[in-house]
Amino acid sequence: MTNIEHLIRLANRIGLFFEAMPDRAAGIDSIADHIRRFWDPRMRRALLDYLGTHPDGQWGDTALSPLCREAIALHRERLHPGRAPAPPPAPPGPTAQASGPPPATDLPFRPQQHPRRHTGHSTQEETS
Repeated sequence: MTNIEHLIRLANRIGLFFEAMPDRAAGIDSIADHIRRFWDPRMRRALLDYLGTHPDGQWGDTALSPLCREAIALHRERLHPGRAPAPPPAPPGPTAQASGPPPATDLPFRPQQHPRRHTGHSTQEETS
């Protein structure tokens, strides 16, 4: 098995998994996201280069599934190694929020102190 044949088979297995999603667009996005996040850049480059010269994704008896071809075509820029994906849009609302938990005065309850647990060992203070 050649390297490109292995990559095609691997991409098709990923495609089979995400093909089961009820939302086709979400499945296509998930295929591209999985390849971007978990494939080594050399693997992505090899598959993208191959598809640049063989848009049908055919390698002998092995072919890239139509769903995978669509996912790669739609997200080619995102999958290209060395290019950072576009940052997600900023959420609406105030942007200057403090990170971390809110101050204790803002809590709707007061954290309770747990009583000291008895460990079975007595100390000098406990025995006197």
